[in-house]
Amino acid sequence: MSARRPPTPFTAAWRRRLLRIWVVLGLVACLRLGLAEASAAALPVAALPSREITEYEVKAAYLLRFTRHIEWPAGAFATPSSPIIIGVLGRSPIDQALTRTVQGVTSQGRPVEFRPLGDLAEAKACHLVLVGRGHEREEAAWFRELSRLPVVTVADSFEGLARGAVLSLYMEERSGGARVVFGASLPAARAAGVQLSAAMLPSARHIIREPAGKKEPS
Repeated sequence: MSARRPPTPFTAAWRRRLLRIWVVLGLVACLRLGLAEASAAALPVAALPSREITEYEVKAAYLLRFTRHIEWPAGAFATPSSPIIIGVLGRSPIDQALTRTVQGVTSQGRPVEFRPLGDLAEAKACHLVLVGRGHEREEAAWFRELSRLPVVTVADSFEGLARGAVLSLYMEERSGGARVVFGASLPAARAAGVQLSAAMLPSARHIIREPAGKKEPS
């Protein structure tokens, strides 16, 4: 009888493989929840197993789908055909994926545009603004500056929601991997004068329902 082999430890290659699997599962979950249907042409489900889907392709799909579940005040658009503008403030690996995802796509009858942003002033002309990682020091001030405008701010971290973002995209760790999920802050949405749809919220992994300092109902 041969000796029983010890369990094989997870190597770095295995960890990367598991991360890819969970990222794909995050996109599949996004599709099943209807959060990426508009990007289906760019990311066909049938093609998912044949190539590596990146974390930021999933996040780009989320951003696009968010635009379908947000009601902005009428004054947020110059004309009925004005585009919904998604901006990215700070350096982020999402730029290329977002460019591909929104190309030729409409949302709520409006074209969707992506703009890399040079500074906070440019962010004020956008409807959805993602703040890239590595800006933790500035993030709270940026969210505060945009909080009274009809701009849906999105943090690229779980912690960004507590810093004042309306939405956050982050990787949820699970045994052996991680997947992309999102959180929402209803007080931040109310302050910005935007409405997050009831169809969107059940998909959120974490929701802030009351302003900081108030006890949330159990």
